[in-house]
Amino acid sequence: MLVAVIGVYVTFASPQHLTDDAKELTPIVSETEETEEVLIETQLVVDEQVYSMSIAEGTNVIDFMKLVQSKNEDFSFSGTEYEGMGMLVEQINEVENNMDESMFWSLYVNDELAQVGASQYLIQDGDKIEWRYEKVEF
Repeated sequence: MLVAVIGVYVTFASPQHLTDDAKELTPIVSETEETEEVLIETQLVVDEQVYSMSIAEGTNVIDFMKLVQSKNEDFSFSGTEYEGMGMLVEQINEVENNMDESMFWSLYVNDELAQVGASQYLIQDGDKIEWRYEKVEF
C-alpha cells in the first residue's frame, strides 16, 4: 500500500510584502517535495499472543515493539541501549532475562533465529517477528 504525503508549510512575508490597504502580513504557502511511504504488514508474537499491524517499510524491530507497546496495554518491554550495538531486550511482559538459569529472550524472524539484533533488523513485508523465552547456551 502506498501513501503519498505532501508537506505544506506557511510562512509570513517580510514587511516589504505588506499590502498597502490592509497592512497585514501576506502568507506565502510553499509545498515540499512529494514523498511516498510504503506500508507493510507484519506481526509480533510473544507467548502465543499475536499483534498484527501495518508499519512503515524500513522499521526496525525495536521501533515496531515501541509502536505495539503504545497501542496495547497488555504488551511491555524494556532493555538497555548499547552505543554502536543497539538495544538488548531484557524484559518482555514482566518476564526478565535470567542469567543464573541461562534463560533469555531470543529474537526469531519467520521462525529462524535472527542473525542480527533487534535494533538492526529492518522488517520486511509479511515478516513474523517472534520473541521466545528460552535457555541459551554460551
